Amino acid sequence: MNTSRLARLTLPLMAAALMVPLAIAPAHAVDDVDLETVQLETAERGADSIGVTLTPAEALLEGDRVLTPAPDVEATAAGDVTGRVLIAPIGGGSAVPAVTGEAVVTFWRLESGRYFFEDTTSVFDLDGDFTASNLTAGTYRIQVVANVSGQPGKAYYLDGDFWWEADDFTFSDGVGYTLDPITISAHTIESGRIAGADRYSTSVALSQSVTGDAGVDVVYLVSGVGYADALSAGPAAAYEGGVLLLTQPNSLPSVVAAELRRLDPSRVVIVGGTSAVSARVARQVGDQVNAEVVRISGVDRYATSRAVVGYVWVDGVDSVAIATGRNFPDALAAGAAVATRSGAVVLVDGSRSSLDTASRTFLTSMDPGVIAIAGGTASVSSGIANGLVNLPGDPEVLRLGGADRFETARLINAQFFTGLAPDYAFLATGRGFADALAGGPVAAAFGSPIYLSEQRCLSEDVFFDISDLFVREVYGIGGTAVLSDRVLFGTLCLASTYPVGAGER
Repeated sequence: MNTSRLARLTLPLMAAALMVPLAIAPAHAVDDVDLETVQLETAERGADSIGVTLTPAEALLEGDRVLTPAPDVEATAAGDVTGRVLIAPIGGGSAVPAVTGEAVVTFWRLESGRYFFEDTTSVFDLDGDFTASNLTAGTYRIQVVANVSGQPGKAYYLDGDFWWEADDFTFSDGVGYTLDPITISAHTIESGRIAGADRYSTSVALSQSVTGDAGVDVVYLVSGVGYADALSAGPAAAYEGGVLLLTQPNSLPSVVAAELRRLDPSRVVIVGGTSAVSARVARQVGDQVNAEVVRISGVDRYATSRAVVGYVWVDGVDSVAIATGRNFPDALAAGAAVATRSGAVVLVDGSRSSLDTASRTFLTSMDPGVIAIAGGTASVSSGIANGLVNLPGDPEVLRLGGADRFETARLINAQFFTGLAPDYAFLATGRGFADALAGGPVAAAFGSPIYLSEQRCLSEDVFFDISDLFVREVYGIGGTAVLSDRVLFGTLCLASTYPVGAGER
């Protein structure tokens, strides 16, 4: 499905008249348009024109979408499933048969509230016909993605634009099926913003974006002025189907108090000691809701991280992201990514020359099958990585580290989301922590990545990554002070405006 970047930058401009106002289209080819001019032209469209609203609740009614092996169950094979994929040309005209390498049909099997990748079909004959063989009998959703002249195209059978709109189909033992022809058209990537007046109200807006009018059983509450405790709390909240809210250390913001009353949880988990979230705030929480209030803390941020993971994953965890507790960027993207696989974030002191005894003992008890190291050796040392490789249980250890925080987030997302074709993606500032912390459980709930961005423009690489994932909607987290409208409109950064290098860490 590789198409030249020049063509993919040019085609959206040629088709501009066909695009809705909210479409993310790259504002220019990087080398031939003055950046400042483009930014001014883009900004004139105004924040009011960004209005896509994240569909709450409905997207989550059928459970989480998780990339994981199907459980061992007594199963029989369905008969062959056949169908046809057609591609609608940009600009009109008759649809033409898909060719091998242009489209992919994916069958996702529903099992006990989880979605399991069962089969991918990407071989088509001259008529665009395909056959999926050896599917396990069961209930499926069918996803089709295609490269439409360099633009992303995606649909769910029959005729659904989003995962939550897809129909369920049950394939019975030994019975063959013929699907109706599926026609794929290019889709534009629309943008929206989830933000409040400050970081606390933004965390509330994020909570409301995923819960709609419903409540939740559990809320995680963390300090909004420090990042360490929330890095592990976000995936924990996602695993438990809850949300994460931010608070001032010594006073519960009124907007957060109102959201707690609306959510009416049965449990509120405060993460961090009283220096992070005071006893006064804990009492204020108890005044707002009739809920069990639990505090999880340790002697330092690393012990707190282990305590959070041990509290939630009492029987161990299959996937763990290891991140330094000395900085926040690498863990922001890793938290949302690993949470889509029901995984956890464990913080370590990345500057140490070896894996400390407490972390080694804890990780051994958790017995993860996969460990993803977030960041390069400047974040998590080679000595720590060697200690992870040598853990009992022989976990698969991956290092996902780029030249800077932005590239590291891209590498993490590529590892966890390639092949999933999520409907949504999220953008957060790479220069601050508050918005992405609260956004992590929301992104995880929708099985979606968080990318990091500069404030004023969007990385060309991030733009293409989002396009390659066949995303339909992109949401900026936080206000324009941290993430400009230019980012959501696809104004691309020149190299000189998007500095990279280990020196920024």
